[in-house]
Amino acid sequence: MIRLPDHDALFPAIGLYVHFPFCAKKCSYCDFPSFAGQDDQMDAYLGALEREIAAAPRRHVRTVFLGGGTPSYVPGPWMERIMAAIHARFDLLPGAEVTMEANPGNERLHQNEEWRRYRAMGITRISMGVQSFDPAILQALGRIHSPGEALETVAAVQAAGFDSASIDLMYGLPGQSVETWRSTLQQAVALGLPHLSAYSLIVEPHTPFDALERQGKLKLPSEDQERGMAAVAEEVLGSAGYAQYEISNWAQPGFESRHNTVYWLNEPWLGLGSGSHSYYQRRRWANATTIKAYIEGGPTPMPEAPQDLTAELEETMFMGLRLTREGVTDARFRQRFGVGLLDVYGDRITKLGDLVTWENERLTLSKGGLPLGNEVFEEFLEPNLGPSTAPASA
Repeated sequence: MIRLPDHDALFPAIGLYVHFPFCAKKCSYCDFPSFAGQDDQMDAYLGALEREIAAAPRRHVRTVFLGGGTPSYVPGPWMERIMAAIHARFDLLPGAEVTMEANPGNERLHQNEEWRRYRAMGITRISMGVQSFDPAILQALGRIHSPGEALETVAAVQAAGFDSASIDLMYGLPGQSVETWRSTLQQAVALGLPHLSAYSLIVEPHTPFDALERQGKLKLPSEDQERGMAAVAEEVLGSAGYAQYEISNWAQPGFESRHNTVYWLNEPWLGLGSGSHSYYQRRRWANATTIKAYIEGGPTPMPEAPQDLTAELEETMFMGLRLTREGVTDARFRQRFGVGLLDVYGDRITKLGDLVTWENERLTLSKGGLPLGNEVFEEFLEPNLGPSTAPASA
């Protein structure tokens, strides 16, 4: 029978996500809860964020992610306030990973002193939104930086001593070809960073790209071209010594994103700030999306009903299978649910055939299954909860 142990005992340390919704400019593809032109709300917002941090449950924390929006857009003294509040409320474990997102195009971020200030706050890792080294593509995306400014920002981060740093890149973009994508990857590899993310464009509802697509004005690469771009990423990054440890993420050994791995293993985190989501003690909730609503109303109250067993099983599978090397292990599954992976999903694994690999009691997407991830994930809906796997309390 499935037995669900106490979540706090199973996960003695959690992840922490902190949202900064301010941006210099909203990008054409972005559907995140981020806003330009609301700098006058920054002080009130950070005060509300400090109050939410102070009211949060005291927990051991192993990863912190300062996301947005653009956290690096927030002036240094205000970021110091938030970092001080985090350290005052939570017990950050020794060696905790503390990541801050940053966007090029801000003059002060070309200066080593600014990055040394971030290091002094306890930030250990920088994730930069570069997206492309092609100026025409950057303009189409609505980015405010040039390729040269991206290079200057990366150089300043490295000069300040951040050993752990990453850049985000995108493919499947308007005006992009397989060869321009290859050029961007080659320029990224030349930077010598230990981590790279490569995301295919998803046209999200209610974005400028969505409006252009509905008007027939968004010309994107074909599906064959996009598959070719994915293959080029595998070729270029693999030959440069990066391992694809997640569908969209590549790292040199030991530099995988520990915070994002919390999500992919479906482990608990607290999300603080407007628009942030939390998964804690088997409950999921989200804060008010807009800056004004968050300042006036604070965080959304925790729902009373916990997430049901079916959803926890499904999300453990969906997210875990994104990890191309780790996958979903029988050991982790047994620790979490008290039964074996094959007890619940053996029939689905057999049905999927060579789209998945079951080896050493570990389930992963196969090379052939990787491009068909969404179709594979759908097979893990409605888990088998027959008599042998009926849930029981711990």
